[in-house]
Amino acid sequence: MNKIKQLREEKAMTQYQLGKCLNVQNTTISMYEREERQLDTPTINKLCSVLECTSDYLLGRSEVRDPIISNEDALRIKAYHALPERDRRIVDTILADYIEKARTVNRKAPK
Repeated sequence: MNKIKQLREEKAMTQYQLGKCLNVQNTTISMYEREERQLDTPTINKLCSVLECTSDYLLGRSEVRDPIISNEDALRIKAYHALPERDRRIVDTILADYIEKARTVNRKAPK
């Protein structure tokens, strides 16, 4: 099933309602869903906002629906990769210790 149709239906939206959000006719939405009409970048951005998904998910390039990395986290990752190797190893050690402690706590937590 087309991702646009799937996400629209999950939100219990009609083609008419989605069309109103995008300022297009419901017939245009139908054509998008049948892949008879190409999406332009502004429309992709609007669809992602309305349907609450990433553009990669919408376009079928990823199975990750929700953006899981915030802009702030993306900057942290970029900064990490800019570190010298020695400093990255220090960060890796700290994170590995933290992750192990979190796993231990989760294993002990009542279910």
